[in-house]
Amino acid sequence: MSSKNSSSSKSRSHYQDAIMHMMFTQGDGPRPLEECQDFLLNIIHEEMQKIVQQANVIREQMWKGMKQRKSQVVLDAIALVYQFRRQPMLLFRLITYIRNKESQLRKMEEVGKAKDDLQELEASTLGIMDNVERKMNFKYLRKAVESIDVNGVLMKLFDRNPTDLDETELARSARQVQRVRKLPKRVYSNFCRSRQWSFFSKPRKKNGFQKMFLDWIAMPRATRLTTDILHFCAKELVAMIVDSAALIKENEPRAWTALKNRDGTFRTAQEIGTKEMEDDVLQLRHYREAIRRVPGRNKPHFKGCMLFAYF
Repeated sequence: MSSKNSSSSKSRSHYQDAIMHMMFTQGDGPRPLEECQDFLLNIIHEEMQKIVQQANVIREQMWKGMKQRKSQVVLDAIALVYQFRRQPMLLFRLITYIRNKESQLRKMEEVGKAKDDLQELEASTLGIMDNVERKMNFKYLRKAVESIDVNGVLMKLFDRNPTDLDETELARSARQVQRVRKLPKRVYSNFCRSRQWSFFSKPRKKNGFQKMFLDWIAMPRATRLTTDILHFCAKELVAMIVDSAALIKENEPRAWTALKNRDGTFRTAQEIGTKEMEDDVLQLRHYREAIRRVPGRNKPHFKGCMLFAYF
């Protein structure tokens, strides 16, 4: 029991540190409020468990109705990829993410780096494109997408230029560039260090977090491909929510004043307080509003992860 509690405490500590740094890189202040960190971490945990639960249901249904058995890797990938079927742009981001990881792995292998140091290479550059089709993960991903593509639209995503960005990602990237340009030199250095954090890694350590992550989201077993897909989903959720919360804060003074003029039920910018309005740190209300605005989240029939209802 003591060992289990110690492991759980270590896991929680890592994710609290990771979420703090990831929030900063996506639009929050250098030191996000602790209440916001806890709120977002709980949301990510809840949404990732929804993805896993839905994948388990899909896998069981496929296994019963499958005439020709597929490999476990492909079957597990299909159970996750199926949830992307109505979100082609999100699926394209996943394809690019997996493609880049395999491409970077190949590049690092060419210069003699150990494979163990490559487990969590982030897809931060889009220009390194080798013949990654020879890599098994990318091959399995293609098979998974092909299995769910009834009209051939999704498979065309593999032929798109990997450097193409959809409108949502372009707008998000542009906002991030604007925010980074305003950072003082010292804060920018912290921003660069924060970019090394993720659910799978932290500075100078990129191993040992995968199993902890799978335990955290109640995924008893997973192949490397399914683990990468799950990590992609977690990163996208953080980026989506924090960027939305930052946008809400940027537009808040004007929006809140307009609402006050209409019905008098909301505080004006002056009532909120100048210091709070000018502070770079996002408030809990910004995150709550970002969650509230997710299409379909509050509808009774919606049971899936908000990531797949967002676009």
